[in-house]
Amino acid sequence: MTIRYSDYIRTLRRGFHEYRRTHFGDKPELFKNYNEDEPVVWADLARDLNVMTPPCAASLREMVVRKIPRSKRHRHFGSMQSSQALVQSTFGVIEAFNRFAVLANVRDEEGCLAFGPSAAAGNLTFEKQITTLGEGPKGATSIDVWIGGAYRVAVECKLSEASFGTCSRPGLRGADPKYCNGSYEYQGGRTTQRCSLTGAGVRYWNFAELAFGWSPTIDHRPCPMRSPYQLVRNVLAACVSSDGAFEENSGHALVIYDARNPSTFRDGACEMQWVEARSALRLPHLLRRLSWQSFLRQLPDDDICNWLAQALRDKYGLVA
Repeated sequence: MTIRYSDYIRTLRRGFHEYRRTHFGDKPELFKNYNEDEPVVWADLARDLNVMTPPCAASLREMVVRKIPRSKRHRHFGSMQSSQALVQSTFGVIEAFNRFAVLANVRDEEGCLAFGPSAAAGNLTFEKQITTLGEGPKGATSIDVWIGGAYRVAVECKLSEASFGTCSRPGLRGADPKYCNGSYEYQGGRTTQRCSLTGAGVRYWNFAELAFGWSPTIDHRPCPMRSPYQLVRNVLAACVSSDGAFEENSGHALVIYDARNPSTFRDGACEMQWVEARSALRLPHLLRRLSWQSFLRQLPDDDICNWLAQALRDKYGLVA
């Protein structure tokens, strides 16, 4: 039976309302709305509660809550549907309670180390701003969870998103000098650079052939980077070193997703973008994926991991 995306979202939101009633039923002042078909949104002063932590000292909870500064919270962080809050709850607890060995042992869909060989070292950064791709501070790629060190992993976490991010340039007005018609070709008065991003100093096409086999010296109609844009950026973020070299053995990008989300099914938007990026990669292992459900199945049996599995089940309906 085919599950419609709208039905998935409706089920997810009803689960959030049930979570609200069960855990905060006597505190209506903490929320903005109660319509069962709309997102559950925390009141502005209660948004920290969207980050879950096990019963612990206030200092440990504060450590988790502050892992992502308020200035870096996404626009919809206050919604229970926020994947950023899910990330902070999960990886913030893993870090605060020193469960890095969990990450070291998790395998992806193909049996590879999902979080790479250096995960046990615990070198995690949240909302990591990438500086190696020439994007500039305002447009810099931001990685949900970054595992640094000699081997780098760029972790992108999704929940209910309908697709991965695409290139924004084709969405601009045609008169805008940054506009692109969706093809990699000379256009809009540009005679030296086919890509308007390249003209602005962004270096994606410096590495496109090394990573994906896309030659920067010929036209591409449509541009192969347009649809899997976010996935391409994450691969390059992980594999381009601080000195500007493409290192195919020093990192990979990982996507964590909700296996219930129809956009990840065959012919779903996320799945099609994934196939576009993965099939083009010269080395497919540079892009890996793991469902939240599989991640939970691989958690060890200890007090913190058991709490985390139960918390993600109660709030998000994620079942190992």
